[in-house]
Amino acid sequence: MLGFLAGTVAAQLGDRILIRTGHTGYWVRTGGWQPARSTDVEVYLHHHIREGAEELFGFRTLEELSLFERLIGVNGVGPRAGLALLASSAPEALTAAIDTGDLSVLKRAPGIGPKVAQKILLELRGKISFDSTPSSPLAAALQDLGYRPSETDSLVQAAPEGTLETQLSWALKELGRKR
Repeated sequence: MLGFLAGTVAAQLGDRILIRTGHTGYWVRTGGWQPARSTDVEVYLHHHIREGAEELFGFRTLEELSLFERLIGVNGVGPRAGLALLASSAPEALTAAIDTGDLSVLKRAPGIGPKVAQKILLELRGKISFDSTPSSPLAAALQDLGYRPSETDSLVQAAPEGTLETQLSWALKELGRKR
């Protein structure tokens, strides 16, 4: 599966660019990001395969790619809607809107109505962060369970030595006492 592509923009067509690498060109959907022709580019790719079609979606950073993949993991959000969301707002603003529950930012994207925006909030609120990655396996495990870093940072620092399973069990007991 393709994951990264470096080359020169040979052409543009709508929301796609043709990236030439050697003697081969790849059409990549980029949404609102349109580098000029003859520009050297490097893109991180999401290779979307469905019955009868394959498409490449390109992103300037791994963080954008990660956010895109989280968005399309929400039922009802396809790759084009995910790309529209990223094209309508800066990734940092989109992440902040999801975290604060700001539906108006999500609904700005073409094809995103109130129901889909609510689904995105329901499934992703408190579970994504654009500019930070979990500092430890325990932090990552707690975030995967739906806890926000603001709820778990102090626990991660105070966690006893031991296996991830031991630390996670301890942290969940502590979180249960706080509720």
